Amino acid sequence: EGETRTNTKIYEKNGRVTELNEKGPSISSRKIENLLCKLDTYAGADTLFVLAGSVPGTVETEIYARIIERVHAKGAKVLLDADGALFRSGLKARPDMIKPNEWEIGQYAGLSCQASEEELLSIARNLQKEGIKDVVISMGKKGALFILGDYEAKGLPLSVNAHSTVGAGDAMVAAMAYAWDKKLDKEDLIRLCMGSSAGAVTTVGTKPPAREMVDQLMEQVVIERRR
Repeated sequence: EGETRTNTKIYEKNGRVTELNEKGPSISSRKIENLLCKLDTYAGADTLFVLAGSVPGTVETEIYARIIERVHAKGAKVLLDADGALFRSGLKARPDMIKPNEWEIGQYAGLSCQASEEELLSIARNLQKEGIKDVVISMGKKGALFILGDYEAKGLPLSVNAHSTVGAGDAMVAAMAYAWDKKLDKEDLIRLCMGSSAGAVTTVGTKPPAREMVDQLMEQVVIERRR
């Protein structure tokens, strides 16, 4: 029931981007409970749930926290990618992995201006102390920071012909989930995340990059250890 949420991005010649994001359909509390019960049937020690993006305006901001607590009780893992109230609420339930961008995590920490890399690392370490194992912070043209347990590194940005930034963060989240499923080591995870994200910006709109391109980009990834 209802229409799928539509997001429209307007690109101007001067480089400015305007986003028009619709609210999406109204979801009843009964349907939310049905969803939670359905998730129970999938949750297990060998499953990873990805909670990403916003929710319809009629859905409580604690929904991600409720899902995290529920599937954690079944032994499942959770990767969270959200912002604002959804992000803050979700963090309280201690997801296993998170993938904010630098603006989202800076906003969470109450920073009024763009955070330095050292500040971002400090925020990530504090989140780890609260029980979140892995933190990946995407920084657009500046690359990404990977705080994976006691391993810290930066994936340097790749030089590509960018057409659209739509889906770059989603591609990185998908790469994290794939890396978890395939039990990739930390450096392969970083290469896959950076290659997938860079590949996503070379395509128009939400079209995914070809696997061959991602493989080529992965070979070009430079990793700087931070700890």
